[in-house]
Amino acid sequence: MFALKITYKGKDTVVGVRDGLLTVLVHDESERCIVYANSVETESRERNIWFNAEEMDGEIEVEVVETPHLSMPLKTEQGVSIRKAPSKIERYRMLEETLKEKGLI
Repeated sequence: MFALKITYKGKDTVVGVRDGLLTVLVHDESERCIVYANSVETESRERNIWFNAEEMDGEIEVEVVETPHLSMPLKTEQGVSIRKAPSKIERYRMLEETLKEKGLI
């Protein structure tokens, strides 16, 4: 699986997602920089917080790696879900149903 390796203050954190959405946020204020990484797994409905640096005081390095193992998340929440975008065939069927309801086909 592909993942992101975040190196900060000599510590590596391998952040990834097997089936869902991975987000890395960088917020830069005038004197403060926040870096945050989390993921939401679609099937297991888990949200993992992997990395949270609210007061950056150094360099951060991020690279794409291939790995079978991920780091332990800082926090895990259960019961979270994300809405997956419908596939092309699902969109076609939705359009077809709407056109049938309107009597256009």
